[in-house]
Amino acid sequence: MAGMTVTPRQLNKIVSHMPVVNHAVRDETMKRAQVAEGVLEAHKREGHSRIVVMFGVTDGYFGLSDDRGRHAAAAIEYGYPAGYRYRIDRKTGRLVVQWFNARRPVGALRAGIEYRG
Repeated sequence: MAGMTVTPRQLNKIVSHMPVVNHAVRDETMKRAQVAEGVLEAHKREGHSRIVVMFGVTDGYFGLSDDRGRHAAAAIEYGYPAGYRYRIDRKTGRLVVQWFNARRPVGALRAGIEYRG
């Protein structure tokens, strides 16, 4: 009797589209996003940042979104060292030099990724 051969790639496609697997991925993504939200909530100052959750066909994703842009979200997650920052003023075209104190990383995404619950 001849058997049907399924390659690892085909097996992955079959299993990843099973309803029970999709539900488990959604549940795990939401648990981890809630952990990240809890960490972010403890450090919130002005309310510009939030955790966003997205789902693809087989995967779930969560990320940090900030109204002020991706650089602000990166600074919240990873922190930044103290030092001078330079920028060009849009109205006058002049160089603006500003000192920023160091900021510790919040690590909300890291907490969600490393969650083992």
